[in-house]
Amino acid sequence: MKKNIYLLFIIFLCFDSAAQVIDCPDRNQKDYNCGNIEENILATIDRKGYTMNSHFTVSLSSTFSKDSDNRRGAEVTDLCNKVLNDPDFWNALEHYRGYRYAVFENAQGKREITGAQIINSLINGNPNDSSRPSKVNIMLNIELYGMSIKTPFESAVAKEIGDGKIYNKKWFFRKSSIADIGSNWLHEFSHSKGVSHCYYCHQERDYSIPYVINRIFVEVAQKYLTDRA
Repeated sequence: MKKNIYLLFIIFLCFDSAAQVIDCPDRNQKDYNCGNIEENILATIDRKGYTMNSHFTVSLSSTFSKDSDNRRGAEVTDLCNKVLNDPDFWNALEHYRGYRYAVFENAQGKREITGAQIINSLINGNPNDSSRPSKVNIMLNIELYGMSIKTPFESAVAKEIGDGKIYNKKWFFRKSSIADIGSNWLHEFSHSKGVSHCYYCHQERDYSIPYVINRIFVEVAQKYLTDRA
């Protein structure tokens, strides 16, 4: 009898561990075109009474070789400061209801995160750390790479590889809107804080935290942009 109970306990543990493994889809979703989601997220969020007690200061540690790139970088940085210090940005991230692959990943493995855990991760790099420092300094090291002209073979506009840098394709940085660049910087920054997305073209990718950051950033940014954006 004891032997059977022990066996059942082992089986339960196996199933419980398996249930916590969060895997990306193993291949592209047929006929699905990533990056084309259109939402009005702010319209679905109760925007009254939400406060963010931290003040964010975003700055660049990198200098570009072209003056025009430095001016553009300063514009994007200014917009990032405005968006991150707008409570609507954090409120929408915390209360968005469409997440499908909301994953935090570190050396201990992957775990699904929700609500305030998402904000905890982005601010503190830990889903369980709910502290809100009065000042949060975000230093971005941006490196431009690739060609200045987009080719038909482009599959990504930027990357973050764990070396402390955010890599932007030159054509993307020089031709895209200020809002799109800023949203990309925050998307890539979220990876450095442990937030993951799927690596294949699936709806799970578009509804992951980094891609929702893209959409919310662009929505909030419209408050601060003129027609040049």
